[in-house]
Amino acid sequence: MITASPMAIPPLRISVIIPNYNGGDLLRRCLEALNRERDQLHEIVVVDDASTDDSVALALRMNARVIRREKNGGPAAARNQGALDSTGEIIWFLDSDTEIRHGATHVLMDHFVANPTLAAVIGSYDDTPSAPAAASQFKNLFHHYVHQQGPDVVSSFWSGCGAMRRDAFDAVGGFDAEYWREPMIEDIHLGYELGKRGLQIHILKSLQVTHHKAWTIKSLVKTDIFHRAVPWTALLLRSNKYRNRELNLGNHARNSVICVYLAIVCCLAAIWHWWFLIGAAALLAAVIPLNWGLLSFFRKKRGIVFWLQCIALLWLYYWYCGVGLMLGILKFLREK
Repeated sequence: MITASPMAIPPLRISVIIPNYNGGDLLRRCLEALNRERDQLHEIVVVDDASTDDSVALALRMNARVIRREKNGGPAAARNQGALDSTGEIIWFLDSDTEIRHGATHVLMDHFVANPTLAAVIGSYDDTPSAPAAASQFKNLFHHYVHQQGPDVVSSFWSGCGAMRRDAFDAVGGFDAEYWREPMIEDIHLGYELGKRGLQIHILKSLQVTHHKAWTIKSLVKTDIFHRAVPWTALLLRSNKYRNRELNLGNHARNSVICVYLAIVCCLAAIWHWWFLIGAAALLAAVIPLNWGLLSFFRKKRGIVFWLQCIALLWLYYWYCGVGLMLGILKFLREK
């Protein structure tokens, strides 16, 4: 007599938490990818943050468990509620505009099983962002490169694709939804709180998701200044982590900011003598070798035309990094 072999029981139960606000077709793509690995997941929970589209009906049709919030409270509060109402030992946070790669669940599970004392892991965007505009390609590929080149152990969490053990999440009290009412750096703050308790976060470089968000120059500058650089600078100062060199906080970035601002000074000084324009050009050109690895990656992935666009976008990026730094210091001093 032939008997069916029993299905393997995953060693850890993974609860996927997806905060959603008017996710639409992007939410559909996110859930479709997860459903392809449904047998390895304990549950998929969509926390709908008072959407006005058909997100709730869509999520229900795709067999997700839906938690409906009557009033929009921001993604930090939504993630907290999803975590509270879920039951897995591992809480896997995903943004609704991401799509996991095939085998991502297996990669995540294996890493937690192999590292029983590990508190959390974060992944990265992959190198195939779907939005074709230069700003979108620049932003998403930049994120991919920084995370792939970063150290294996980091101090910041990332909720776009990040997972942690429930006991670690409970130990820090989840995301600070009272302070972070808008989508900013609530995940980075959470990572710092884990670090204060001696809990470790890994970058799992094989854990990658495709990002479908479309960026414009305007949204890029606004988000990176007011939702990233300003609050992150203030957080670094409050946390005494101003010497942190992880991810995009290295010497090459600091030196690039200095070069861009000295170039601006030279341009202003050209009012008195045009020779200062030569100095400005030299300083802007110096940003290229300072970021040669990143620029080489851009050229390899998208060609010479995109490479040239990225040089200009890097000058813009380091200019508004300086703006964010100055505003962040003012924010820290005001709050202090």
